[in-house]
Amino acid sequence: MANAHDIHPLSRSIEDTRTQLNDSAAAYPLSSPHILTISQKLDALLNEYSNLSAKKPPKRV
Repeated sequence: MANAHDIHPLSRSIEDTRTQLNDSAAAYPLSSPHILTISQKLDALLNEYSNLSAKKPPKRV
């Protein structure tokens, strides 16, 4: 598992982007470039979070 210092700011960014996407979906058609851009940003953040979460801590000797 990755360091909590790496994941916490990323979690905040994910939540902020998710809120932005939900708010924008009320104002724009779902197929609009604006929605697509935010959705792609959210996908990238979620992938980064998944990659960080999957990392194993270094072994202590």
